Amino acid sequence: MLHRISVVFLFVSVFGLLLVAANAEPKHLVANGKVFEEAIVGFGEYDCAGGQKVFDPDDPWACSPGTNVLHVRGVHTVWVYKDVEGPGAYLFQGKSKSVENWNLNLRTGMFTAWGTHETLVYNKPYPFDDAEVIGTWEGTWNATSLGLGITLNIIDRGAGGLEGLEAKEEWYNPGAADWLFTARVQGVGLK
Repeated sequence: MLHRISVVFLFVSVFGLLLVAANAEPKHLVANGKVFEEAIVGFGEYDCAGGQKVFDPDDPWACSPGTNVLHVRGVHTVWVYKDVEGPGAYLFQGKSKSVENWNLNLRTGMFTAWGTHETLVYNKPYPFDDAEVIGTWEGTWNATSLGLGITLNIIDRGAGGLEGLEAKEEWYNPGAADWLFTARVQGVGLK
């Protein structure tokens, strides 16, 4: 009889702990700041739907008049996070290497874009002098433009010192040189 009571007590205790853990609010950190494009390190390939490629030393994706849509694939860029604030700021002190793909409607100016990225996160803020890498974010992103600025959404997974963390970033560019971003991070091991 005592054995049955112990087993029932153990079952109720474990079930109660699981129920509390399932209903617990996940811990998250938020960071806000700016991002700027430091360099385009590879121009990729492009196609001019409804037109032809033309040579222009000032435009790596030049198309002839009458082109409807510019398709660009495999552009490699480097982005830098700066002026980052908030409890999660230390998780976004870094440089992101991005592979970009775009479809740009040359008649309306609207576009869609998507790609992948890897962000090296440093132990010091920009300009990263003598900084060491503490981990990386790896993920995918997509962007749209409806004529009122550009919104970019990123889903990140942490690696290295950020293992076990996940982040969702939203970048917005109202037409300025710097993008504004907000990131929300959650996962095991948050400080």
